[in-house]
Amino acid sequence: MRFRPDFVLIPVLSILILTLHLHEAPNAHSEEFKNINNTDNVYAENYQQKSASSWWQIGWYFVKEAGRFVERQINLDGQSSVGRDSMYLVSPTIDYNNGSVGSEFYFRPNITRGMSTIDMHGHRLFALDIFSRMSLILSNPSGTTIASLNAGTNQYLFYNLKNNDPIGSWKAQYITNSSTTWQNYLRVTSGTRSYTLQENSDTPKTIYYTSNNRILLSSKNTREKISNRQLLNQQQGYTKIISLSDLEKEFRDDNNTVIDQLRNYKVGDKILVSSPIDQISYNKQRKATAFTFSLYDGFNSVAKRNITWYFAGDLTKIFKPGDSPVFVFTVEEIGNNNGTIFESLDFFEQTFTLQNQDKYPHIEPFIYQSKVGS
Repeated sequence: MRFRPDFVLIPVLSILILTLHLHEAPNAHSEEFKNINNTDNVYAENYQQKSASSWWQIGWYFVKEAGRFVERQINLDGQSSVGRDSMYLVSPTIDYNNGSVGSEFYFRPNITRGMSTIDMHGHRLFALDIFSRMSLILSNPSGTTIASLNAGTNQYLFYNLKNNDPIGSWKAQYITNSSTTWQNYLRVTSGTRSYTLQENSDTPKTIYYTSNNRILLSSKNTREKISNRQLLNQQQGYTKIISLSDLEKEFRDDNNTVIDQLRNYKVGDKILVSSPIDQISYNKQRKATAFTFSLYDGFNSVAKRNITWYFAGDLTKIFKPGDSPVFVFTVEEIGNNNGTIFESLDFFEQTFTLQNQDKYPHIEPFIYQSKVGS
């Protein structure tokens, strides 16, 4: 199979979605990531391997015990693997800043001379939680920060190892001050951005590395359905309004995994979405209004989660709790690899662009009606 040069195909196993507890921390992401550095000397108890487990089977995260944060070992996801000159490490789902769990998870990859590329990324486990961000930090064995990135979901930090880089136990940190759930990934290979794994048509999910430091996810079972999908806006008309819970389902495959494809809509379609506002407040630091909504976790019809969206300016005199604004979003193509089309919404893409500038989208282009029935 031939690929466009700006994509590299990586097959991986399906990610198990665990229970989420999502709500935005009150501080702005600009404050969260003001000081980017490794945290070797911040906590009372520093790194040490505490069991006979292999280094590639375990990671570390911070928990509060007796009033202080300490490092504790945690087993990695079963997808993790290691070869002579390569490794693929996957964390379990980390429920950041909830209960006793703190703001950091990290791997300790053992870098050898035959390895030459490192990439890190985090994957949020809720499609509509688009304002979540985290710090990716890569440090060498002496504790020197080599590379860092303030990233959204599936934005990856990439580093080419140099001849004078030391070998040994490096540190790959994934840090966020938001109360969100992420799964974290680290891939180390030999060669210059070359991956030796081949496509397997039976692989449930594949990851595409794009040329703009973004990873896009595709699911086989959803790809097959998309090729034969009957569009809702053709069947039921443009005026059909779906809930935010329904919109979340659009970005889930049959395993309830978040992907970069919609189940029932294609590029160019407009989607009307409405759900009641649970909470609304103006954040002076962000200069934006926070809209908090409650919705179901994909196809889990029992568990409800909160997400918060931000729009520029003070909108608290226009909207109040209980209002159900009708949003209008347009489906956009964000990637195409050998006929596999990756999709997003115009609101999502504008948000991702503005986040890098510490700005937030204006609500006007995305409002169809201020209230249902108005």
